[in-house]
Amino acid sequence: NITDWITPNHCVELAKQAGWAEVTFIDCTAEIRVSLQGLLQKIKSMIESGKYDGKNLQLLQTHRQRLSNRIGLADRGVFKWGIIAGRKPYDVVFMSEPPVTPEPREMINYSINQLDGDLKF
Repeated sequence: NITDWITPNHCVELAKQAGWAEVTFIDCTAEIRVSLQGLLQKIKSMIESGKYDGKNLQLLQTHRQRLSNRIGLADRGVFKWGIIAGRKPYDVVFMSEPPVTPEPREMINYSINQLDGDLKF
């Protein structure tokens, strides 16, 4: 048994540690569950009808069992499926003094090139 599954919250924390901001997990488990149930129903229908279209019965039965297990994991909250969204902060370097001072923003670092006209990093 696998007991050290990485959680969505852990993934969010890792993204924040990597410098991303406004990181969230958008849980789409309910949507993927509907898709898995549709696949499971299709496989059950194929098995019950006896029409496998050249597919291996054992393989269909294995898929049926795995889909049933995955749906059960989703129902118990063990299996999560979703999107991790975030924003990467960025730097704006002005080549000269801007005509208007930019408003401070959480995701943007502003600076002015104080060198001899060549932008150097």
